[in-house]
Amino acid sequence: MRARPASHVPAAAARLRRRLPDRAHVLRILSASLLVAAAGASLAQPPEPAAVGRDRPLTSTWLCENERSVLLNAHPSQRHEEAWLTYAGSRVAVERTRSASGVSFASRDGKVTWQEKGDEATLQFSGLLAEPLLCRRQGAARR
Repeated sequence: MRARPASHVPAAAARLRRRLPDRAHVLRILSASLLVAAAGASLAQPPEPAAVGRDRPLTSTWLCENERSVLLNAHPSQRHEEAWLTYAGSRVAVERTRSASGVSFASRDGKVTWQEKGDEATLQFSGLLAEPLLCRRQGAARR
């Protein structure tokens, strides 16, 4: 292999420097990339737990004395929005009704009523239940 003259090395280094961006340019590109990545990461964060219930309906699960579950899907802050109650494979649209204490829902035809107070609720479902059914919020301690 032939040795290259020493004058050739500085010329090659000069050509390489012309093709590579300067350090300041590289730092600007890296800084911009980091800012974009940080902004994307902050947008991808889940909402605060307190904000979740205010923005969309919540589903609460109740376990009844007959070992069946009731699912109630309702928007906690929009009282006039339709809610849904599911029991024994039947899903019924219910509306919030006036209650002296607690929260109450009823279907438009009056066949389904749901009254909850704290961690206990009573379900009346005409055609499926002969008498009112006591339910407890799932995860609530028994008294």
